[in-house]
Parts: sequence; structure tokens; C-alpha cells
Amino acid sequence: MLVLITNIFPWSLLQNTPLRIIQFPWRLLAIIIVLLSVCSVVTLNNMRMLKVWGVVLVTITSITSVVVSEQNFISNEKSMYHIARSDRDIADPWDKLINSSNYNKMLSINQTADTNKYFTYNDYNKKSARENDVSIFNHEVSIGDYRKSISNKDIESGYQEVTYKLRNLPTDGGKLTLPFVIYDKNNYKVYLNDRKVEFYESEYSQLQIIKDKNLQNMDVKVKYFVPVMYKVANVVSFVVSGISILFLLYIEYKNKKKQGDFIDVK
Repeated sequence: MLVLITNIFPWSLLQNTPLRIIQFPWRLLAIIIVLLSVCSVVTLNNMRMLKVWGVVLVTITSITSVVVSEQNFISNEKSMYHIARSDRDIADPWDKLINSSNYNKMLSINQTADTNKYFTYNDYNKKSARENDVSIFNHEVSIGDYRKSISNKDIESGYQEVTYKLRNLPTDGGKLTLPFVIYDKNNYKVYLNDRKVEFYESEYSQLQIIKDKNLQNMDVKVKYFVPVMYKVANVVSFVVSGISILFLLYIEYKNKKKQGDFIDVK
């Protein structure tokens, strides 16, 4: 697996195969680090005379690797990128860095129309929604020819839900479009003033509801429900983890019992 994250492995030849979902080979390090840690422990445990020195060696090597890697990362960052200094930099953040002076501003981007007039950055959005990115990122609500950008204080986020507090809308009725992108319609439920309502998906995959005539103030809550497939996957993961822990405890118990029997025999 270590070889897989280097240029030795011909990733370029696999760009048009299902393996391209990995995108970045270094993601395999999450697995590699665990496996290397287990291998290191087993190796040091079998080399009795190197147990103490082995711990010291591993500690020094680990600290050195972390320091060298971090310094190398910082050097590369400084040579390739620069600190975001203006609204235009923040609006197109791909090659910009964040520091204490622009951190809060970066967090509050695209919350009001005033702060993102330069906004051109296409984030990871659904393909069908990209043609309307500016409107979505500006948090625009629309009905007919009416458009209005809502600020951060009008949007309340909760656990797997978001509420849009809409005020002073026009009296006209019709389909109201919200700056919410739908990925799978089956995973959402929408409530208008605490009443469950039917919702629709626009051509840009945005959420739409029917607004009654003369209704100018409303709270629209969108709830996300975890698909059953994901729940099953979580349960399977917990069960496998539990079995693995029990199996390790059983092995430890058997080893201790063997050692005890060996002492009794002696």
C-alpha cells in the first residue's frame, strides 16, 4: 500500500476506471498508518533486547517525521499560495490562505449580498445547480420575477435541518424557490410554519414550495433523513468493530491462560 501512494504505481492509466473515485492516493495513508503501527508493535515485541530502545527509536523517528513533514508543507504553501487580503481573494479562495486577520470574514462569506459581490468560486455543488451558483451562494429567494437575498440571521441551522425565516415577501402566490440544493428528493421533508407540505425540485435542483397568496411571512424548515442504507452500514460497522474487540480480548485471555499453564508445569 505504501507503493500505491507513490508515483511508482501508474495511477494515470486508471483515470477512466472505477478506481478514479479515490482521487488522491494519499487518502490510503489512513489505512496504511494503522497497519504500520500494528506491524511496528509486533516487530518490537518480538525483538526483546530492542524493546526499550525500540520505543525510543520509534518516538524519535515519529517526532522527526512530523516536524520535517510540517516544515515541508509550510514551505510549499508559502511558495504556491498567499494570504487572502481582499474580498476578491476571499471570493475565489482556491489558492488563498487563512490567518487570524481574515478568518472571521472567510467564515461569513456569502451570507449577505454585500459581502460576496465578487463571488465567482464554484464550490462542490450538484452539476445541475452550477448554472445558478451565484444565486444559490447569495442565498436568493425568488418567486416569479421577485428576488431577495437573505442574510445569515435569517437562516437557522440545526442537526440535519435548516430553517429559512422569510419576511416581507410579495403578496403574489406561486412557486417559491429557496437557495437549497436537493440531491435526493426522497431524503427530505419540508415544513411550512410547522406544517408538513409537498415540495418540488427546480431545473437547477433547488427546493420549491407553493406559496399561498397574501402570505408574506413564513418559516420554512427542511429536514434531512438518513437513508436506510446508511443506517444499515453504520450498524454493520459497529457490529464488526464489537466482534473485533471481543476477538482481541479472547486472544489476550487465551495467551494469559497459556502463560499460566506454562508456569504451573514448570
